[in-house]
Amino acid sequence: MIPAALIAALAITRLGAMHSAVFGGFASKSLAQRIEAARPKAIMTASCAIEGAKGPVPYRPLVEGAIEASSFKPPKVLIWQRDQLRWDNPDKLGGGQRNWQRLVKSARMRGVRAEAVPIKSTDGLYVIYTSGMWIGAFSALRY
Repeated sequence: MIPAALIAALAITRLGAMHSAVFGGFASKSLAQRIEAARPKAIMTASCAIEGAKGPVPYRPLVEGAIEASSFKPPKVLIWQRDQLRWDNPDKLGGGQRNWQRLVKSARMRGVRAEAVPIKSTDGLYVIYTSGMWIGAFSALRY
């Protein structure tokens, strides 16, 4: 868990969209199943995980393998570049891969802002998967 994951979830919610958190230990096949079920507009990921004595664990092969295995191809992959292991040469043309930090910096420099999108309290907030099933979760606190 990194702060960028929480920031992403909050930003997605502010835009009135749904999100689904998938933990980094998932194999490409499991991630592909979730991609097919959710049909996301974008995948937001880190370049790697840090697992104690193991060192950095690259996410690129997992994410690219999942997209390749999935019948649904998300148009964008936003990558939070961690210093420990970078996702070098993102495939901008074929894979829609973009450097998250560069996108944020560019938007900030150009003064790009997104206003909050009002939604109903019964609109979906996120999708959660448990034991291979998914549940659309709703927030009763929104009004």
